[in-house]
Amino acid sequence: MDALVGELQLRLGTRGTGVVEYYYFSEGEGDALTEHCGEGDPHSRVGCTNDLQRVFSIEIPMEHELVHGVHAEVGFSHRFLEEGLAEYLGDDASRPGRGEPTGTLAEALAAATPENLPLGDYARAGHFVAFLVLSGGSDDGDAITLDDGHRDGGRA
Repeated sequence: MDALVGELQLRLGTRGTGVVEYYYFSEGEGDALTEHCGEGDPHSRVGCTNDLQRVFSIEIPMEHELVHGVHAEVGFSHRFLEEGLAEYLGDDASRPGRGEPTGTLAEALAAATPENLPLGDYARAGHFVAFLVLSGGSDDGDAITLDDGHRDGGRA
């Protein structure tokens, strides 16, 4: 896991001064995961990350959350782009698909709030970030480092 975090720090251009802490909970420890990730959010049933670079998950490793953990060093971006980066660079371990997308790309961007991105839009967000990176020739982190007021304290 340390090697993956190091690779992500290089790809995202973070200084690597922060330490990503990874907390694993078995599937039977749902209450402990809920304590850190919140209740009722379908995203957080498998994991979440906070702005202190702490990852909480029922999978080892959950690359998606590790991307958030590394990126938390510089701060989170617009929810759609942040989740897209985690989808582009990470995986969801053994988790099944997320469902149908919202509609158009503009509708998906508008549907994203600091607290939520509809589950069906995660794959679309990942494809969009891949498009930005591959067509723009920029570094992975540069493609998504917008500060538009969508930053907050945690990511699922």
